[in-house]
Amino acid sequence: MTTKDLYAREVQRLEAKRKDELVALKIKIKTGYDYIQPVNVLKRTLSKAVKSPEIQGDLLMIGINIATSLLTKKLVKGKSNSAIKTWIASFLESTIHKLASKNGDSIKLYIEKGLLSLLEKINFKKAPSQSEEKDETKDHLSKSAA
Repeated sequence: MTTKDLYAREVQRLEAKRKDELVALKIKIKTGYDYIQPVNVLKRTLSKAVKSPEIQGDLLMIGINIATSLLTKKLVKGKSNSAIKTWIASFLESTIHKLASKNGDSIKLYIEKGLLSLLEKINFKKAPSQSEEKDETKDHLSKSAA
């Protein structure tokens, strides 16, 4: 090989390397640009916030308060515009909010237990655990031995 061929080959190698680095740089710039977009910053922030146990508890209490407000207004006031019914609904609503805020932890536990039992009922095709399988095998062996 001549020096000219070696030089041409080295130039081609460097040009290919430059193209690859340019593509990688463009990808990094696009990733960085997407990362700092306000919508994506907000999504990441909200995602982290919602995973926080304190905020989850607060969201649960907010949900309880909204549900009690709607139910109280719907059950007591209904479609009526009566001032007495409106006052009674407001009184019941504030009383329920006070009780919920004082007994928030017990209400949360009650709701969590209820949701867990509901999920267990829905998931009735759950695979048996290993201990359940061993118990069934022992029962089967003891029945066949008798």
